[in-house]
Amino acid sequence: MPGAVVVGYTATDAGADAAALGARLARSLGAVLHLVIVLPSEGTRSAAVPPERAYEDHIRRQAKEWLEDAVVRLPQELTRTGHVRFGESFGAILAVLFVTTLIDSMDPAYGSGSNIGGLGLVFVLGVGIIVIGIVVMIWQSIRRPAFFRGETLGVDAPPSARRR
Repeated sequence: MPGAVVVGYTATDAGADAAALGARLARSLGAVLHLVIVLPSEGTRSAAVPPERAYEDHIRRQAKEWLEDAVVRLPQELTRTGHVRFGESFGAILAVLFVTTLIDSMDPAYGSGSNIGGLGLVFVLGVGIIVIGIVVMIWQSIRRPAFFRGETLGVDAPPSARRR
């Protein structure tokens, strides 16, 4: 099973850079590249912008055009696709992409082909880094509880009182 590289895309210079980096990674891993634009679900915009079907359709068409343009600019020998996804929040979509990538990375064929205990090395390293981060946060919350309670500097402190 070939792996997959998922890149959140925007039609900006930064988005083009992200797509180029994703293409390099996908080519080196022999993976498929998925460019994804995430749009909010219908009616989830600000109340200042009333939901109109014509506007929603325009946004969808524009996102598809941006993706088609980006996919065409990628190396032709690379297997690549563009996707428009909708979600209540960008965080929810990122969580889905995270879980999908996590599941893919469990396969030793994803990435280098190496495994530890039958699990892909990419999965083991990724989960290991996350676990270390959680342990460090717990340790720091024990060592510096005032910081985690927001007592080191109030949210309403003026900018001149904040540490630089």
